[in-house]
Amino acid sequence: MALGWFTLRDFLPRLRASWFTLLSTLCFVLAIALLWEVFEATSGISQNNPDFLSDTFGDLAFGLGGGFIGYLMAKRLRDNL
Repeated sequence: MALGWFTLRDFLPRLRASWFTLLSTLCFVLAIALLWEVFEATSGISQNNPDFLSDTFGDLAFGLGGGFIGYLMAKRLRDNL
């Protein structure tokens, strides 16, 4: 997701580079992760899971961790070009 956020910059050149900060990237990743959790809850995917809350927090933590790593990778790739 974080790499996709940086890809938007290539396709929409009018977006300012200041939008692609760590905070904005993590907010974007968190919004997508929260939408996924809402989808899981409304579709019944997690109904039989007794550890639903810990699963949700784990998914959000791993999503933010992946977003952070993706941000660092995208920043390094962009800086090397």
